[in-house]
Amino acid sequence: MFGILKNILDSNEKQIKGYQKDIDKINSLESVYKDMSYEDIRSKVEELKKELEPLLEKIPEEQKQSIKTLFIDNKKVLSKEEQALKDKLLEIMPDAFAMVREVAGRKMDRRHFDVQLTGGLVLAEGKIAELKTGEGKTQVAHLPLFLYGLTGRGAHLVTVNDYLTKRDGEYAGHILSELGLSLGIISSQGSFKFISDDEIEKYKGKDEYNERMKIKIQNPGDVIGSNLIEVTKEEAYKCDVVYGTNNEFGFDY
Repeated sequence: MFGILKNILDSNEKQIKGYQKDIDKINSLESVYKDMSYEDIRSKVEELKKELEPLLEKIPEEQKQSIKTLFIDNKKVLSKEEQALKDKLLEIMPDAFAMVREVAGRKMDRRHFDVQLTGGLVLAEGKIAELKTGEGKTQVAHLPLFLYGLTGRGAHLVTVNDYLTKRDGEYAGHILSELGLSLGIISSQGSFKFISDDEIEKYKGKDEYNERMKIKIQNPGDVIGSNLIEVTKEEAYKCDVVYGTNNEFGFDY
């Protein structure tokens, strides 16, 4: 029994060490993005999107809204078009993660630690990552969400209740919108879209804007709903990143 457990633990440790090369690459890019303005970073984001366009165009129309899998020899595999896209996403992943880390550190004073980058790398590969309490699961999610959100096909995050959906969605919006991505929220209380601080007065009035400006947002619990506007469910689903509850996603799909 102990031998089996040891083999499992050794295997996990080996897999985690396997990500060190990617971690080193992301860390090496930190100095590059540190000196870039938000505008320059968004320009880089557009460059990454353009690199993905030729691969997205090759995906059959019926597959463009979601990643489809095929069964070959009783095993689930991606189609060749989807695999080519995933390979490209993993290729640009260090830049994508470095940009998220820079914006999170700059806006929220919440720079991603190496353990959080590792969690993001695991998720980006389509695997399951387990993080201990306090290791920053909420923040880890921003990494693969941004990466897959670059495709414009909708990267979805599932939560267990409306409170977490709206809170974590609004919090993520402050980072992802700075990188040029849109964010929608699907809950039983309605559907919402994230708006930037500059848009609050236009959509919600001067008083709401003033209330928002009183708060420095660093943690998920700091958000107060000021950056969310109600939209149709269709509009929310069209966003690059979508937060929603398991019940709503399950019913809709």
